[in-house]
Amino acid sequence: MENKNFHNRLKALRKERRLNQTDIAKILDVSVQSASSYENIREPNITQLIKLAEFFNVSLDYLLGVTSVKGRPNEREVGETIINIHININLAEQEPQRGGARCQTES
Repeated sequence: MENKNFHNRLKALRKERRLNQTDIAKILDVSVQSASSYENIREPNITQLIKLAEFFNVSLDYLLGVTSVKGRPNEREVGETIINIHININLAEQEPQRGGARCQTES
């Protein structure tokens, strides 16, 4: 599946840093032809995606076009997100029990 957002983001990030495709190839340890294809039709593997995100100091979500927020989350934000996920999971697990109990008492 082609991800135009990724291709456009990679190209824009490269140009912002005034880099050429040869520079990207060196960062990823791939051929210039491969680096060029990442801006057009192909996507790199996960290890290369991580290298790119770290090099450009952006999140993988930004690089892949999932979000428009460039920055990488800090540890506190990640921790808060994990806590919120756990709270939501716990609430979701408890809800059917509560609903089931209500249904039994109402009938």
